[in-house]
Amino acid sequence: WRTDPVAQSFVFPEDRFLAAFDVYFQSVDLVNNKILVEVRSMINGYPSSEVLASKEYLAENVPVSDDATVPHRVTLDFPVFLRGGTEYCFVVGGWTPDTRIWVAKMGGTDVTNPEKTVETQPSLGSSFRSQNGSTWNAEQLEDIKYTLYVARFVEGDMNVVFENTAMGVEMLDANPFETQLGS
Repeated sequence: WRTDPVAQSFVFPEDRFLAAFDVYFQSVDLVNNKILVEVRSMINGYPSSEVLASKEYLAENVPVSDDATVPHRVTLDFPVFLRGGTEYCFVVGGWTPDTRIWVAKMGGTDVTNPEKTVETQPSLGSSFRSQNGSTWNAEQLEDIKYTLYVARFVEGDMNVVFENTAMGVEMLDANPFETQLGS
């Protein structure tokens, strides 16, 4: 990372496949215009260096808002399996400090409702800041604004096709593959 990334931890109560998430940007630097987003595991309550998924965006394709109402949807290339009860985080970094993301801070004003004060943490996760993407400081009184989306799978019949590109052909026994429901 050549950025000052931020991270937000989260936990699912049971096993899930993370498919996408929304983050909300206040500003992006259109000159130094790359934004990197990752999903990472956590170790001892802090973001680890293990990257489970990553995406890179040009800042010009990232919507911003003055009131934290316009999300940037990060759709992962494939759903990422996350164990229930285990901490994970997403990390967001821009190439300059001029890229800013919306957070809710305890005691602060709710930007979407200026008459309201943030009195409870929106989630039980923690937010983090880093200057290098490997050493993190926990921000106990604030959370990044986000929405997580999990994959939903539909039960049904499935066909699997195996193609043999080798020159020879060998006949298989009838029903040579076995599967089990749920695996």
